[in-house]
Amino acid sequence: MNKDLKNKTYTSLVSYFKARPLECLVFLISSILSFYLVAQLNLEDNLIIGNADQGNMANLARNIAEGNGAVVDNVWLMTDGGLPGNSVTHAEPYWSVYVAAIIAPFFKVFGVSRFVFILPALLINIAIAGLVAWIVAKSAPTNRIPVILGFVISIFSIPMLNAINGFSDIYLTLFMLLTGLALVYAISMNKWLLFFIAGVFAGIAVAIKPSGLLLLGIWPVYLVFINDRIAILRNLVIFLFGMMVGLTPYFTYNKANFDTFLSPGLHLVSKALTIRDSIRKAEKDNNVERIGENKWDHAHRTALYDPDAIPVHSASSDTLVSKLSKYVIRLKTFIQKSFIWGMLIPLWLMPFVLLGIVEAVLKLKSKESITNRPFDLFLVFCVLMLISGFVLGSYVSFEVRYWNYMVPLSIVLAVVGTTKVPKLVTISLLIFSLYSGGDYLINHAGLKKSTPAYAKAIDILPEGAKVFTSSPWQFVFHTKIPSVILPYSEVPETIKNTAIRYGVEYIAIVDNDTKHAYYKPLEKGQTFDYLDLIYRDEHLILYKFIN
Repeated sequence: MNKDLKNKTYTSLVSYFKARPLECLVFLISSILSFYLVAQLNLEDNLIIGNADQGNMANLARNIAEGNGAVVDNVWLMTDGGLPGNSVTHAEPYWSVYVAAIIAPFFKVFGVSRFVFILPALLINIAIAGLVAWIVAKSAPTNRIPVILGFVISIFSIPMLNAINGFSDIYLTLFMLLTGLALVYAISMNKWLLFFIAGVFAGIAVAIKPSGLLLLGIWPVYLVFINDRIAILRNLVIFLFGMMVGLTPYFTYNKANFDTFLSPGLHLVSKALTIRDSIRKAEKDNNVERIGENKWDHAHRTALYDPDAIPVHSASSDTLVSKLSKYVIRLKTFIQKSFIWGMLIPLWLMPFVLLGIVEAVLKLKSKESITNRPFDLFLVFCVLMLISGFVLGSYVSFEVRYWNYMVPLSIVLAVVGTTKVPKLVTISLLIFSLYSGGDYLINHAGLKKSTPAYAKAIDILPEGAKVFTSSPWQFVFHTKIPSVILPYSEVPETIKNTAIRYGVEYIAIVDNDTKHAYYKPLEKGQTFDYLDLIYRDEHLILYKFIN
């Protein structure tokens, strides 16, 4: 049976290559070109692994690959004293386990490096472009140019290229796309197994990032197309069961390590944001000016990195109007940066996205039930998920990567929109998208090099050492030395008590980065009465706590 399936798959692929050689050639050349250009940026020697989230993800993935378990060797969240316990090596308390589990086999096979770290995301970007092309091919089976256009725009889309970075967002995009495809087929074919598979994909998406929950917003619209309420209820239960299956490793991991089903870091991060916002509001109400320091950074660092941080009671409390104002400001920022500035969907593509939305709405007017037209139904899914982006935009502060899942869906709509314009326009878009993405990669400023401080720290610090440092995620990845965030505090007892709790004996100052003004004398080689200076050069300063 398996042999027959393999033969059919092989025959189908060969037939496709013979029937559409131009498309296949473009797909192959585009994939190789994209892979090569991205690889060139990430293959340089001694590149830094990335920022906090990237360093933490890489640390977790390497520990899995090396058989140390799904653990990290850094502590950074100090809010309310941080997570329970005093071990620097501990289970991952946030949302990185699924993605790290995907990256880990690549580390195991190819070794640990920046390029291998982003390799799964690079392959996923190609896979997403392939899915976009396949969707377009099914929507416009007689027109080959849109299929090629969909693949090229997707694989050379600047937001998608930016997502090949070690963050979880492109992984979320893939599983949201797979959920949508499985769900429209499930609705069209009324197959319980497809509803279950869609649920599993959705569960994985949620485990990768909470915004995967936006997929649940599809179900109320499902009511519009299906009259059989019993069938809807049955299929929803099957879908939710699938979600639970997809989330089972996530729940099991958290329950075994933290005696809770949800990531325990969520509660502390939520508390930290409350503290941060209260500090910002109090300083704004009292017209506090921070000379030479960004007051927003101060509030953020106090909330997350000071073990003794507490909410500051402002002179006035939030009213309903002020809360609504925050939603409006965030939404305005999302619209401005995503569409007007083109950070998510470039301006040159927006008219075609709008045409695609119109086309999706017009398809609803067809006399034939849309449930019998899975790819028309997928266009509706695209529109719904774009709407969900606006909902998300009113709730969270803007970082373009949070909305990465919208990019391939908007490309599908845009390519469908081009089917109503002259072919010359479509070809022009094809050339421009290839030029835009290629030019971005070729002229990229390059990634940040790793500091010599890490190699020096490995040489100087004894085996078993633990350090305070301002960027523990990068430090632990590049040195394998367990690291704790340098407390954002000017209280010596807080610093010393935190050191005792985690068994920290050293402070490592890398490239004069300490964040808090209290530590500025240390950057100059001066000491406090509880520290000894043991090493200093232009990149690394090491202090040891006096017992």
